[in-house]
Amino acid sequence: MIEGIIAILVLILIALMVDWSKIVRRRANRTERPAAVKKRQRNQPDTKIFNFDHTPEEAVEQVVADEEPSSANYSKEVEDLLVEADVHFRKGEMKAAEELYVRAAAKDPRCSKAYSRLGVIYLENGDNWEDAESAFRQAIKTDPKNGFILNNLGLVLYHQDKYADAIRHFEQAVRQDEYNASRHANLGMAYMAIRQYAKAESSFKKALKLAPNEMEYKDLLNESIEKKKAHKTMVRR
Repeated sequence: MIEGIIAILVLILIALMVDWSKIVRRRANRTERPAAVKKRQRNQPDTKIFNFDHTPEEAVEQVVADEEPSSANYSKEVEDLLVEADVHFRKGEMKAAEELYVRAAAKDPRCSKAYSRLGVIYLENGDNWEDAESAFRQAIKTDPKNGFILNNLGLVLYHQDKYADAIRHFEQAVRQDEYNASRHANLGMAYMAIRQYAKAESSFKKALKLAPNEMEYKDLLNESIEKKKAHKTMVRR
């Protein structure tokens, strides 16, 4: 009985390490794109998504101020790597931080903090959505109710046009903190992307109620109302 349980746990750890090794290999093989090559323009709404729509320094402040992945009993070696990585992260030294978080994740596949921070770093790279998604998905395997991770995974999915999956994760993030205005706004943006304007309107109303001085929420609310009316008119024809 005990041997069987141990065998199952070993298989789970191996699966986690295999998933993460794919990310490491992709990053090792990635070639830098020439600056002159423009990023592929995605078919997205002309209004922005919230969180991480700012400079790397502001993103770091957002991460530090927001909820962190839950604590766990990591080994001293992993804890030391995280402490050193955090110093670089707070200074905006993302390359050095990334290398240390990767080492921490390799040492302990259960280290949700390392995966979450890697996801943030990959987001800051601009269009590194695939690696960011993989990192956040690894993080929620061991911290499934962390609203910060759920919200950021939703953001990554949104930018890859995976709107249904993004909505599911934004909804979970909102449930973890119903008083977080930007999460309601993110959910509203995802609803807008699939033309569910009534639901978008509801989300923007909640965001504006929580942050009444945020004029952009008001603009988005007005836009969702206008598009809902236009959509109804089109359907009637």
